[in-house]
Amino acid sequence: HELRTPLAAIKGFSENLLEGFTGPLNTKQETAIRRINTNSDRLTRLISDLLDLSQIEAGRLRLHLTQVSLKAVAEEVVEHLQPLLAAKNQQVHILNTQSEFIIMADRDRVTQILLNLIHNASKFTPEGKNIGITSSFQNQGWASISITDPGPGIPENALPNLFDPFFQAHRDQE
Repeated sequence: HELRTPLAAIKGFSENLLEGFTGPLNTKQETAIRRINTNSDRLTRLISDLLDLSQIEAGRLRLHLTQVSLKAVAEEVVEHLQPLLAAKNQQVHILNTQSEFIIMADRDRVTQILLNLIHNASKFTPEGKNIGITSSFQNQGWASISITDPGPGIPENALPNLFDPFFQAHRDQE
């Protein structure tokens, strides 16, 4: 609960800024503050989920399903990671077969997953190399999304533990 109080203050101040209480904003400032507002909403929802950890561990995580544009989420995540990508002279190419790729999903979870995957791809991709994101529809209404990079990959002996909580594969495990 101690996390909610400062988060509520951040949300309140960002809304006040957007409503013009401190004066007019230029387009770049408004975009940044809207992003702060969106991320504070996401953080509020994540905190709520963490406070109910027993629900998560029991496999009863509440998903907030809405129509989600995979391309829009990917673009948002890439923009968020731009400082990290620029520092390593990396680019992310979003390759979709359809211009508007809409799925029913929990936007926050999709954002969280893409953020983690692209961050990891950047971390293990050599400087100056590119990362790709591809999405496609599969059979029976399923969608898939792939992140590709020229990094070293996951050691084969780490694959059985890949989805264990807090597991990290290291290249020296081979």
